[in-house]
Amino acid sequence: MLLDEREVWGIAIVLVRSHGADAVPIARNRSLKAVQQDDRPGFAIWEAVGEALELLLKVQPDQGEWRH
Repeated sequence: MLLDEREVWGIAIVLVRSHGADAVPIARNRSLKAVQQDDRPGFAIWEAVGEALELLLKVQPDQGEWRH
């Protein structure tokens, strides 16, 4: 991957601060655009950001998952 985990989470945090709950669809849209442009590295980055956003914005933990 072109970005390390810290950078992915940094992008996710900036998107949440800028767009709130709309951050996930924005990241998914950018991921889709990367696929359409045959930009595999861009796709990988935006997919990672989308996954980070889903975790960041998760309202309730999964069964058996602990929250601090």
